[in-house]
Amino acid sequence: MGKGGTKFVADAIGSRSKGKGYTNKDQRKDMETFQATGVHPEVERLRQAAKEAVRPLPDPSPARPHIYLDFQRLIVELFDDVAPSACSAFRARLLPGSSDTFVGGRMLQVTPEESVRGVARGAPASASTAVSAAGTLGFQKQPVLRHTEAGTLSLSLDGAQWALGLAPAPGLDESFQ
Repeated sequence: MGKGGTKFVADAIGSRSKGKGYTNKDQRKDMETFQATGVHPEVERLRQAAKEAVRPLPDPSPARPHIYLDFQRLIVELFDDVAPSACSAFRARLLPGSSDTFVGGRMLQVTPEESVRGVARGAPASASTAVSAAGTLGFQKQPVLRHTEAGTLSLSLDGAQWALGLAPAPGLDESFQ
């Protein structure tokens, strides 16, 4: 069509923009396909989408085999000049022969972009009821030590849990040091 000419568009004004989704024209095509084959294309698309859907993991079961993964060695700086009692308690729980040891313990909770939390071997599974076998240690909170960087390793104020920061985690400042 030349410059200045007009073009007649038979579609209603509300349906002229591109990418509106499933249009009347698509519906007519799909109905013709359904009448010819007996299978509606939209039903087939839904079946295919259901096959490709991401399903959640099954519930944990003690009947399944479990494996042990030995990760790299972590070297951690302890701030014993700022929190001496917490550092000595943490160090003692990693030494051989400790009855309430973190060695062989389990990860209790992984919070994306915050922390990985763990408890001693044989500790209760619930984070709220995890208490040290030696009793509540009751460390004094140190305002100097804050969870401002990734890689911060800290001990809960009751000494029952450890937390490894995956990112700055100010939410841990109230209950971990």
